Amino acid sequence: LLGLALHAFNAVLVFRFLKGLTGKSMAGFFAAVLFAVHPMQVEAVSWAAALSTVLFSTFYLLSLLAYLQWRSPSKEQAGTSASGSPLWLGLSIAAFLAACLSKSAAVTLPLVLVAVDFYLDKNRLGKFWLSKAPYFAGALLFGLYTFVTREQEGHDIAVTSAAFTAMDRF
Repeated sequence: LLGLALHAFNAVLVFRFLKGLTGKSMAGFFAAVLFAVHPMQVEAVSWAAALSTVLFSTFYLLSLLAYLQWRSPSKEQAGTSASGSPLWLGLSIAAFLAACLSKSAAVTLPLVLVAVDFYLDKNRLGKFWLSKAPYFAGALLFGLYTFVTREQEGHDIAVTSAAFTAMDRF
């Protein structure tokens, strides 16, 4: 029941994020419906052992929404070159860290944020690079922590990694 409730909440977050990113309600709605009913979500929603996937998705999406809010200043600030309130950026970073604590797959968020910046304004990408530093630092720390803990648990990462070519990884 918790997995289902979180998944429904995530579908709403997908809608809000896509509507905020594109400004198109119908596109956001149909993408959120596809997200909600896609069979790929069944395992994460129905198995208690896979709750970390649904939980990490919640924090990941909340981080994206807070970042988008920070990236889109209020109407009063629209004439200035400043971004939104630092509170939104702080909330985005906090949600990102919570996502990383839920599941290590959250380390991809900094790259998604770069893609969001590129989508919103290709010409001013350089302005927002410094804001990504905490995300990349957190991703690096959690990524390294994951490798260390996996090896301590007996997973041979070198053997597992050798199974994939550079093209497979790409």
